[in-house]
Order: sequence, then C-alpha cells, then structure tokens
Amino acid sequence: MELNRLTRQADTDMRQQLMRLAAFTGDYIEKMRNLAYTLNPPALHRGGLLPALNVLAKDMQTQHGLTVVLRNQAGAEPASSVLSSIVYRSIRELLLNVIKHAGVNEALVEVRSQDNRIRISVTDKGKGFDYPAIRNCKGCKPGFGLYSIEDRMMFIGGTMQITTKPGKGSSIVLTVPRDIIRFSRQPKKPTRSVIGKQSIASEPFGL
Repeated sequence: MELNRLTRQADTDMRQQLMRLAAFTGDYIEKMRNLAYTLNPPALHRGGLLPALNVLAKDMQTQHGLTVVLRNQAGAEPASSVLSSIVYRSIRELLLNVIKHAGVNEALVEVRSQDNRIRISVTDKGKGFDYPAIRNCKGCKPGFGLYSIEDRMMFIGGTMQITTKPGKGSSIVLTVPRDIIRFSRQPKKPTRSVIGKQSIASEPFGL
C-alpha cells in the first residue's frame, strides 16, 4: 500500500524505478510461496508422507520428465509431522540428484516399516559416482546435497547408506525412527556406509 502511494506521488523517473521495485518484490514473494509449497506441500500436512510422495512423483514427471516408481508399504508413516517433513525433503533432494547427475529418466522409491523404524530407499540405474572420492576431496563443494541429508539423519537419530559405483547406478537407503527421539546436546553420529557396488532392489524395475 505504501509503495503504491509513493508511486503515485513520484516523478516519472522515480515512478518507473518504484514500479520495477514493486514488480521485483512481487516476483520474490511468489518465488517464496512456491518454495514453501515445494518443501512443505499441503498433501504432506493433510494426508501424511505417503500421499505427499504420490504428489511428488507426479510433479517430478511433469516438471522434470523423471518417472518415479513408488513402492510404499501401507502404514509406513512417521508418527511425527516433523519427521515426515524431514523424510519428504530428503527424498525430494535425492530425486533431484537423479535428475541432475544420473543421466536416466526413472528412479525407484521404496518406503517400508522395519521394526520401530522406517526404511526409505531411492535407487537409480544411472551413472553412479565415487562418493568416497567426493567426500575426501579437500576444498571441493559438498557432493550432491548428501551432506545436508546426512546432517538431518544425524539430528533425528537415523542412518544413511550409500551403495554406488561409477557406471553402476546408485542406491541410497535412509533409516529413520518412527517417532521423535530425545537427544543429548551432542547426538551420536549416524551409521553411514559406502559400498562400492550397485545395490540390488528387492524387485527389479525397468527403464
């Protein structure tokens, strides 16, 4: 409202600058709204993780041309909305990694219950990568956003396992608690292993 008033009162040059500022501000607000929707879609809060993954799979297909095969076990849902949000964002980032780096147009996502935990796997038959080399490279930028996912797993008491090899695809398995765990101030570092071969999914999926 104040910006509109100033625009009406300003001279021609100032009015043009204020109009550009208003357009920029409007674009910025719209981008923030889209980002908020992307990271925390309404389906996640209304229905939980599994319905949100169905929406995510459709978005990946329409926006990026990536076919996401979902194999979700009924009831394999985190009990906490916080955990659901963390898992959703991690899966989304792993699928974006497939789009950016794997060189394939299909990925498999599986979500299953495992005792009192939930096991999530994201598998592709793409280029694969040498994660130990990426991780141990001094001065290199963090690889593929995996560091941030690992940090999230550490925070919630989860684990991350990377199974990959150049030219042999990749499978990343996240295991998370079904509910929030009380932590000390310095949570224990999660179990993380890197295996130099392609992980074999429980069921094959075609490309």
